[in-house]
Amino acid sequence: MPELAALVAAEMAANTSAEAALADALKLPGPLTGLLHAAQTRSSQTGRPLLSHAAGQAAGMSQYGTLREVFEETQVPALRAFAVQLDLAASTGIEGAARMQEISRTLAAEYRQQVMEATEKLDDTLVMQIALFYFGPMMMLILAAFFGAVSAVI
Repeated sequence: MPELAALVAAEMAANTSAEAALADALKLPGPLTGLLHAAQTRSSQTGRPLLSHAAGQAAGMSQYGTLREVFEETQVPALRAFAVQLDLAASTGIEGAARMQEISRTLAAEYRQQVMEATEKLDDTLVMQIALFYFGPMMMLILAAFFGAVSAVI
């Protein structure tokens, strides 16, 4: 998600619409691209917009864009929140680029935090596995030699 948010933010900063930026994002590899493709396909099949527009919602239309709909179907809270943020950024006009940059920075910071936490946990996990890998067989050799000597004496 951070890469997608950065791409959309950069495209919006270059005065490209959010929908066009998402179309360019289809070139990125990964599972999120599959969801984007599904949203774009649904949008072309149903004739509904890819993103919700605040003007349409203010006029009484409660219909979300297909991107938000597809992301909500995944039942992943981070994706649902990202879709809502994209809708808000797309509906703010000129401020949308600045809002997308902030969203991109926030997602990148969250991702870095998750990586750091996973790295800290990995250190503990590796120490335990290494200890078991070396300590276990060594103890078996020592105990086998000890019991072999004890059984030879008896």
